Amino acid sequence: MSLSLLNFACGSRIHPDWVNIDFSPIDKRVKKVNLLGTLPFTDKSFDVAYSSHFLEHLTPQKALQVLKEIKRILKPNGIVRIVVPDLENLTSAYLSTLSHLVDSKVDSTKQNFNGGGAKTQEFRKLEFEYDWLMIEMFDQMVRMRSGGEMGKCFHSIATNQDKTKATFIKERVGEDLLTPHITNSSVATLKSKITLDKIANKLLNLYLKMLYFIAPRSIRDEVFIHTSIGERHKWMYDGFSLHRLLGLAGFTDIQIMRYDHSQIPNFNTYLLDINADGSPYKGISSLYMEARNI
Repeated sequence: MSLSLLNFACGSRIHPDWVNIDFSPIDKRVKKVNLLGTLPFTDKSFDVAYSSHFLEHLTPQKALQVLKEIKRILKPNGIVRIVVPDLENLTSAYLSTLSHLVDSKVDSTKQNFNGGGAKTQEFRKLEFEYDWLMIEMFDQMVRMRSGGEMGKCFHSIATNQDKTKATFIKERVGEDLLTPHITNSSVATLKSKITLDKIANKLLNLYLKMLYFIAPRSIRDEVFIHTSIGERHKWMYDGFSLHRLLGLAGFTDIQIMRYDHSQIPNFNTYLLDINADGSPYKGISSLYMEARNI
């Protein structure tokens, strides 16, 4: 007997064996759903619900509501698998890198910090890793324009074909900056189609731009945020806080997992958290947690 599987806030990571849902589908296999409201499914509809890198875009209060709604549509003993950026991993990496920078004996600390001498290659490498970890931690929380500092960093690495920096980024977050991305033709066709939603969004954007230029110049960038929906983070989780949130939503048997380990039968074959080469899709900086519906 096949399982009923829900891929919640799927983005472009989809599989035909799953019911894939999102706010704004970019593929015909994805169903458009308001993820923050009552889901269009009856109680106890699914054996499994999976969501990756979505909860961090919500306040903890809204995330709790979403998890309770997911619980409603899960069958008894059904499994929820949640993936979010791992705050503990990120802060540990940051503190370790900071410590190495401060204690570096490769070049004198005074010279490195005050510009009194040329920075060594090793120090520059540590400095980049430090800067990246700051971006990874804060950029999606505070950025005011689409892409933010992260986008600038990605563009610079891709343009310069910097293999050392690209390798570090791929290990951290799974982003491959040196491989040209091939756009799926069906996705490209879908994106190019004119729909009522796209017309409405275009009109809304024009209206917001008009308000932006009417507002006093001195406060424009403080009032208006030029980012796309889904870019900004509103919270971060570690193993303790995500475990507690799932418990508050009514889930039980809560466990931390690996990207390549799951209680969901044959999960790796769907290539959601794992790439075909066995590497983690979202790099080493994600937290994976599963729980069951009582």
